[in-house]
Formats: sequence, structure tokens, C-alpha cells
Amino acid sequence: DFSESRDLAAAPPDPLRHLIELWWAEAGRYGVLPLDDHMGFRTAAATPPVTAHRIYEPRATYTYRSRVALPRAVSPNVRNRSHTITVRCELPEGSAGGVLVSDGGPEGGYSLCVADGAVHYVSNFLGRELTVASLEDVQRGELEIVVNFEKTGEHQGEAKVRVNGRDGKAVAVPRTNAVQYDPSGGGLRVGADTGGVWRSYALPFPFEGTIREGTIACEGAEYRDRMLELQMHLTEQ
Repeated sequence: DFSESRDLAAAPPDPLRHLIELWWAEAGRYGVLPLDDHMGFRTAAATPPVTAHRIYEPRATYTYRSRVALPRAVSPNVRNRSHTITVRCELPEGSAGGVLVSDGGPEGGYSLCVADGAVHYVSNFLGRELTVASLEDVQRGELEIVVNFEKTGEHQGEAKVRVNGRDGKAVAVPRTNAVQYDPSGGGLRVGADTGGVWRSYALPFPFEGTIREGTIACEGAEYRDRMLELQMHLTEQ
């Protein structure tokens, strides 16, 4: 029944059996098993085609010269590795600031923002634990804002904010998400936070100024735990 308004399964049992067997044979042939609906995960876990290699290839340094919003599969993976985020921007007089760089959502991630005359780096662990490294009394004008995250153990580290060469206090980050930042989406955002990493500002809290350049520099190999990723997605089915 082309309109699928009538159930014909009982009427022609032989064609039905043939179609079922054909479906499973083709599913095995083209590698769609095990079945799940997490297409984002399947895309990220699969080997990308050659034509997309330049987009997907992991690298040590990522540079952005405009406001961007990327899906998780092509965002810099800073989890469980030392990294540095550097943003050159202009903060005009009267500006409320805003988010410079973010990745994740309410169940995990990080955000670098300017709010209430201070620069804040926020690390969100599973929506249960927030760690904030800040530098107060930030002047208006041209700024170079740097966050150094030094890995001190598995899924933990120490974060420090620097603005125009002036250092804030180093803050221990006891735990970070192991598998991904937020299952509902996530992905790198330059100039806003559409995911909701930190509830202290109203989303998307766009940066009220000019972002000239943002760079994320990572140390060591990209961290991936395929078994943990598989276990997480299987529990969501």
C-alpha cells in the first residue's frame, strides 16, 4: 500500500518475508548495524570521505577570524589535553561584554566570556560542578585574552586567565567530561554561547565588540575513548 494507510503484512506473507530478509542482508552489507538513531555520533566515529578530509582532520592549532558555529564533529577536541585559547578583540566603552568562545551545553563544556568588567573562564562538569577562573578590572579597548589549561591528571587540570600580559589566579579544575561535553548538541561557538554552558548569563550572550582572531592550540594527541563513546550512546537508546 503506497499510502501506508492499510497494513498488508498478513495478506502477502511471501513478499513480506522476502523484503525482511533482503533488508537485513543489505543492512549487513552496508554496515548500518547495530541500529541506533545517533547520526551525529555515527558521522563523527566514521572515517570521513577524502573530499571532507581537510575539514575533519585533527590538528594542533585552530584559528578563527570571524564568528562561527560548528557542529561537534568538526570542533576542536580539547578534552583531556593541555591547551591554550587566545582571543584578540576590541571591547568598546559601554559594552556589556559577552561570550568569546564556548563549546558544550548545560551538561558539560567550557565558556570564555567578559561580564561585569571581568574575564571568566568557566568549566562545566556534567552540569553538576562549575569551576570559574577569573580576572577582574578588565579595561576597555584592544585586548589579548589568553586561557591556559594545563592538564594535571586524567580529565583534570589547572586553568589561568591572562589579559594583556596580566595574570589571574590559577584555579584547579578537578573534573571535566570524559566522552563529550553535551549530548544535546555542543560544538564550538566563537562570539556567543547557544548551548548554555553557564547559567549566569542570558543566552546567547553575544560579544558586544569586535573579535579579530581566536586561536585554540592543543598539546598532545586528540583524546578519544571509542568504547566509552559506544557505551554512552547505547545507554541512550
